[in-house]
Amino acid sequence: MPAAPRFRIVEGFADPLIERYQRFIAANGIGIAGIEFIRDASGETYTYDVNTNTNYNSAAEAEAGLYGMRTIAAYLGRELARLYPHEAREAIAA
Repeated sequence: MPAAPRFRIVEGFADPLIERYQRFIAANGIGIAGIEFIRDASGETYTYDVNTNTNYNSAAEAEAGLYGMRTIAAYLGRELARLYPHEAREAIAA
Protein backbone atom coordinates (compact mmCIF):
# COMPACT_ATOMS: atom_id res chain seq x y z
CA MET A 1 0.00 0.00 0.00
CA PRO A 2 1.49 3.38 -0.99
CA ALA A 3 2.15 5.91 1.74
CA ALA A 4 -0.25 8.82 2.13
CA PRO A 5 1.01 12.13 0.73
CA ARG A 6 3.04 14.07 3.25
CA PHE A 7 1.77 17.43 1.99
CA ARG A 8 -1.63 18.44 0.75
CA ILE A 9 -3.70 21.50 0.07
CA VAL A 10 -7.04 21.36 1.84
CA GLU A 11 -9.71 23.21 -0.11
CA GLY A 12 -12.17 25.13 2.02
CA PHE A 13 -9.91 24.85 5.06
CA ALA A 14 -11.39 26.92 7.88
CA ASP A 15 -9.70 27.15 11.24
CA PRO A 16 -9.10 29.89 13.85
CA LEU A 17 -5.41 29.36 13.06
CA ILE A 18 -5.87 31.24 9.78
CA GLU A 19 -6.64 34.48 11.59
CA ARG A 20 -3.49 34.07 13.69
CA TYR A 21 -1.44 33.47 10.54
CA GLN A 22 -2.96 36.54 8.90
CA ARG A 23 -2.02 38.68 11.91
CA PHE A 24 1.52 37.25 11.86
CA ILE A 25 1.91 37.97 8.15
CA ALA A 26 0.57 41.53 8.48
CA ALA A 27 2.71 42.28 11.55
CA ASN A 28 5.82 41.21 9.66
CA GLY A 29 5.10 43.09 6.43
CA ILE A 30 4.69 39.90 4.38
CA GLY A 31 2.49 40.37 1.33
CA ILE A 32 2.43 36.85 -0.05
CA ALA A 33 3.11 33.61 1.81
CA GLY A 34 2.34 29.95 2.08
CA ILE A 35 2.36 28.56 5.60
CA GLU A 36 2.91 24.92 6.46
CA PHE A 37 1.97 23.20 9.68
CA ILE A 38 1.28 19.77 11.10
CA ARG A 39 -1.02 18.52 13.82
CA ASP A 40 -0.13 15.63 16.04
CA ALA A 41 -2.49 12.91 17.18
CA SER A 42 -3.60 14.99 20.18
CA GLY A 43 -4.44 17.99 17.96
CA GLU A 44 -1.41 20.11 18.87
CA THR A 45 -0.42 22.34 15.91
CA TYR A 46 3.19 22.96 14.92
CA THR A 47 3.92 25.65 12.35
CA TYR A 48 7.22 24.84 10.71
CA ASP A 49 7.53 26.92 7.56
CA VAL A 50 6.52 30.26 6.07
CA ASN A 51 7.28 30.31 2.36
CA THR A 52 7.64 33.75 0.85
CA ASN A 53 9.42 32.54 -2.26
CA THR A 54 9.08 29.63 -4.70
CA ASN A 55 9.30 26.84 -2.15
CA TYR A 56 5.87 25.32 -2.74
CA ASN A 57 5.09 21.61 -2.98
CA SER A 58 4.48 20.72 -6.63
CA ALA A 59 2.90 17.32 -5.92
CA ALA A 60 0.38 18.86 -3.51
CA GLU A 61 -0.34 21.65 -6.00
CA ALA A 62 -0.89 19.18 -8.85
CA GLU A 63 -3.23 17.04 -6.74
CA ALA A 64 -5.30 20.11 -5.74
CA GLY A 65 -5.11 21.79 -9.15
CA LEU A 66 -3.88 24.95 -7.41
CA TYR A 67 -0.52 26.45 -8.27
CA GLY A 68 1.11 29.00 -6.00
CA MET A 69 3.47 30.57 -8.50
CA ARG A 70 0.73 30.92 -11.14
CA THR A 71 -1.50 32.61 -8.58
CA ILE A 72 1.30 34.94 -7.51
CA ALA A 73 2.12 35.80 -11.15
CA ALA A 74 -1.54 36.59 -11.87
CA TYR A 75 -1.77 38.74 -8.74
CA LEU A 76 1.40 40.65 -9.61
CA GLY A 77 0.17 41.12 -13.18
CA ARG A 78 -3.06 42.66 -11.87
CA GLU A 79 -1.10 44.91 -9.52
CA LEU A 80 1.17 46.08 -12.34
CA ALA A 81 -1.83 46.76 -14.57
CA ARG A 82 -3.46 48.72 -11.75
CA LEU A 83 -0.34 50.79 -11.12
CA TYR A 84 0.65 51.22 -14.76
CA PRO A 85 -2.54 50.95 -16.83
CA HIS A 86 -1.12 52.66 -19.92
CA GLU A 87 1.92 50.41 -20.08
CA ALA A 88 -0.23 47.33 -19.48
CA ARG A 89 -2.50 48.20 -22.41
CA GLU A 90 0.56 48.71 -24.64
CA ALA A 91 2.05 45.36 -23.58
CA ILE A 92 -1.21 43.54 -24.29
CA ALA A 93 -1.50 45.19 -27.71
CA ALA A 94 2.07 44.25 -28.68
